[in-house]
Amino acid sequence: MKADYFTKRYPNYGMIFPADIFAVRASKERFERVAYFPVDATLPEVARRAVKKLGPVSSDKTGREITVSVGGVGVTGTVFLDNRDYRKFVHDTWGARCADRETTAYAHVCYTNEIPFLAIRALSDLAGGQDHAELNGIDANAGISSAHAVKVLRAILREL
Repeated sequence: MKADYFTKRYPNYGMIFPADIFAVRASKERFERVAYFPVDATLPEVARRAVKKLGPVSSDKTGREITVSVGGVGVTGTVFLDNRDYRKFVHDTWGARCADRETTAYAHVCYTNEIPFLAIRALSDLAGGQDHAELNGIDANAGISSAHAVKVLRAILREL
């Protein structure tokens, strides 16, 4: 028997059945089905200008240039994503460029309260994309990734 509230809109991954949520906005009376929380329409262009002015960003450890990009889809889920196949699933299903469990929480609060929203994410690992478990770079890269996110955030704030 199918539950009345569950309408499958996305493919499942094993026993994970993704679904939209219901959210309400401060100016609305009713909850509405929401597939995603959009960023503010003007903030991506501000971020693009800021990143352009920022210039090349390099890793303190290796000196290699870090790619800083603006735009794309981030996803959240109920599990820590450290699985190559599941990472491919979220990319194929939603075009996800990153996954975490924190960004959606503040995106939801901003959406509900009708506050402009822009996420700034620095990726510290490959979410299961490495060939060997010991190569997961989260421990080695978390600090430098955070420093890069702060550089980008400061550049965006200056641009605002």
